[in-house]
Amino acid sequence: GAFSAIRTLRQLATRRWGALYLPCCEIEDFPRFGWSGLMMDEARHFYGKAAVMRMLDVMADHKLNVLHWHLADNEGWRLPIEGIPSPREAYSRDDLREIVAFARARHIRIVPEFDLPGHARALVRARPDLTCFPGGTGAPEGAVDNVVCPGKDATVAFLRQLVSSLADLFPDSEFIHLGGDEVARGAWDQSPAVQALMKRENLKNAHEGNEYYISRISDILYKRGILIEGWQE
Repeated sequence: GAFSAIRTLRQLATRRWGALYLPCCEIEDFPRFGWSGLMMDEARHFYGKAAVMRMLDVMADHKLNVLHWHLADNEGWRLPIEGIPSPREAYSRDDLREIVAFARARHIRIVPEFDLPGHARALVRARPDLTCFPGGTGAPEGAVDNVVCPGKDATVAFLRQLVSSLADLFPDSEFIHLGGDEVARGAWDQSPAVQALMKRENLKNAHEGNEYYISRISDILYKRGILIEGWQE
């Protein structure tokens, strides 16, 4: 409350003849919504630390308290995860910790988003072992190269590693946005690993396979006290 009041005073102040003036008024103010957010997509266009901090300052001036920060998609993987070669434009762990502290000082919560199991072209180019058909060998015609394989132990191990890193880098986040939309599941239908998974877990089709994968991620996060968000698809 005190932080917001100071921001309001700054907005009301005007400078005249070398002095600051405030109007004589009484303000009774409260947020209409507990979640007042802005989304910033750096998977598709990398702005960098200075631009994000400037955005956080502007958000604080407008009493916005949630930054939905999209950091991984087909076009780019901006998260520093061990074992994944860092792209030309990505954040370091120190960068992210600095930005999180900067947001915390302005009472802004960051909700990071990484998109899985689809929208993952940048990831699978760095880690082709996470796909059903690495290098395209044996891939069915029309298979999309942006989907990870839920039937592989390597994929589950990567998920645990990713969640552990996100929980460390974003300790204030109660939510992580998973994405989960536009998953091209054609490759799964002909993947021996996925077919074995479906048989083992009694899944009827690839759609249920996708739900199983999302549930696995959700369970891993939930054990750390984190809830998932996702696109409704």
